[in-house]
Amino acid sequence: MIRQLRVLVVDHAPIFGGVEAMIDDLANAVDREKFALTVATDTTSRVEFSNADVRRMPMPRLRNNPAAMITAGLRLASLARDADVMMTTAARTHAIGAVAALLSSTPLIWRLADDTFPLFLAQTLRRIPRRIIAVSSFIAGRCSPAPEKTVIIPDGLPDTGPACQPAARAEMRRALGLTEDEVVAVIVARLVRWKGHAVFTRAVKMANVTGLIAGKEDESEGKLGGRGLRTELESIGANVRFLGHRSDLQSLFAASDIFVHASTRPEPLGRSVVQAMLAGLPVIATHAGAIPEVVGDAGRLTPAGDVDALAAALTMDARTRERLGREGRERALARFELAANVRRLERLWLDVAESPYDNR
Repeated sequence: MIRQLRVLVVDHAPIFGGVEAMIDDLANAVDREKFALTVATDTTSRVEFSNADVRRMPMPRLRNNPAAMITAGLRLASLARDADVMMTTAARTHAIGAVAALLSSTPLIWRLADDTFPLFLAQTLRRIPRRIIAVSSFIAGRCSPAPEKTVIIPDGLPDTGPACQPAARAEMRRALGLTEDEVVAVIVARLVRWKGHAVFTRAVKMANVTGLIAGKEDESEGKLGGRGLRTELESIGANVRFLGHRSDLQSLFAASDIFVHASTRPEPLGRSVVQAMLAGLPVIATHAGAIPEVVGDAGRLTPAGDVDALAAALTMDARTRERLGREGRERALARFELAANVRRLERLWLDVAESPYDNR
């Protein structure tokens, strides 16, 4: 029997977010005859992964604290020595993982999924990872300190099939108090200002359609935070329902006619956009960040913050909605299907584990 390749995935988030969803999907799709997956995460994390061996250790904040990075790296090295490959998933873990890789000689892969890793630190440590994964071309161009080591592997998502089944649509519309003839647009995002809920709400009002906002309220301060945002949105006077955090996105997609992504800042990938495309829901999205490479021609792209353009796109007719939903699903299956992208990741793990170290 061939020995399983031992892969250590390093995370630190205290709550379940996009990275954690990726790890959970990965843990359920990896070839378990060939790979054994362990997840290292912070002792403060409340996240549970359904199909992975989880180890917890302190992963403190590192800002202006090199000693903390070294101490955390020492702890992680003790676990990394039992792995064939280590993959880190966020800025804090990239730095801690670099220390652990030096101490344990375990090959390291950085997975870049946002632009939060300070460039000066990334440049300082760039020789340590064997490979760098970027989740999009946008992130590769914006954040990778070593293009020659960088490959693009977007997140894969499980295909739950087209959402718009007549029975599911009718049931969910009844539950939400929606009539069959209403045109319904949905946005799925935590209630913080940069996610563009105000743009969405104003466009919904202008286009005279019904809006659904699915996302947890946020009390963070500042012009990009969420404190007081719901009150501001309610004052606009649009026909909008606030649904809070929802885990039944497939049902919400079934009840909806259009999915809207309205972020006013660039997104590194746009996981909810891919989910909507897989569900066969036509997408209108902000033309920024990685979103154009996700949506391509299989949706409508509008300038960030442009209420008029979004409102105009929301008036698309039923035939256009059906066509874009079909084309979006085809594109998502071709580019973001979970099993195919996990196989790409597995091949990279094997390549890194078996290749000699090139310290460039």
